[in-house]
Amino acid sequence: MKIKMIKRAPGSIDGIRTEFYEEGQIYDLPLFMANSFEAKGYAVKIDGAPQEQKVISPVETKHEELSMQTMDELKEIAKSMGISGYSKLNKEDLIKAIHDAVN
Repeated sequence: MKIKMIKRAPGSIDGIRTEFYEEGQIYDLPLFMANSFEAKGYAVKIDGAPQEQKVISPVETKHEELSMQTMDELKEIAKSMGISGYSKLNKEDLIKAIHDAVN
């Protein structure tokens, strides 16, 4: 998803390395990051493509919210977040990995 940053913001695609996304620059980011930056007021989306993917924002990553997702949905979220080894995790461990990656 293409976004234009309206404020400088830190971010991490892999949950490990922090990068800074500079004001005024255009970035092509995973949908979950684009939605997060937009929700926090750091960016505006510039790609007019319709969104078909359910995105979990940081506010929605409470254990109860994630536990309502199916394993397929959780695996898709983990894949988009770059969480390694997600396919081998059980539901509880997958929820924890997603929660830890967001927070």
